[in-house]
Amino acid sequence: MRKKFGIKGSIGSMLLLVLFFNAEISHAQINVLLGFEGVSTLGEFKNIASVGGGASGGIEFGVSEKFGLTAQLGYIYLRPVNDLQSAHMFPLQGGLKYHLASKENGMYTHLQIGTHQISTTTEAVSSFGYYEPAESNSYSGISYALGIGYVVNGNVDLSLRYNIVSIDKKSGGYLGIRLAISFI
Repeated sequence: MRKKFGIKGSIGSMLLLVLFFNAEISHAQINVLLGFEGVSTLGEFKNIASVGGGASGGIEFGVSEKFGLTAQLGYIYLRPVNDLQSAHMFPLQGGLKYHLASKENGMYTHLQIGTHQISTTTEAVSSFGYYEPAESNSYSGISYALGIGYVVNGNVDLSLRYNIVSIDKKSGGYLGIRLAISFI
């Protein structure tokens, strides 16, 4: 006779899975980083801004001695060009980090994919009785990044990355440098 797999069996199975994954996660290394970054725009982004700077937070979940899964969220103020009054972007990316040496000291490479939200505001124009109000626009697109970095004493992270952002069949990007401090 077959025994039915009821709700008690389901709860028991879920509890076993949670205990198993909890044991696995406790052996993994989690690293939380807060950093400052500077960027220089490339391609189509040169029509929006020349340079920028901002802050970002990130997390690295170590899955082995050499590999880590990453997530990063940031805010970057862009110095606007032409008729723009303001410009900024919010990058949100996840990726894979490969440490060439130790995670505590040494170089690494980093691949990321995600999205960037870019917002701009034009200046209001007033001349000879004609008034054109400021206009705000927001764009988002898929982004890819390739970077290299260096970790010092497990808590200072200096990285350089090249980001490409594709919006409406156009692409721009930026070269960014980031200094981050580890808190966990």
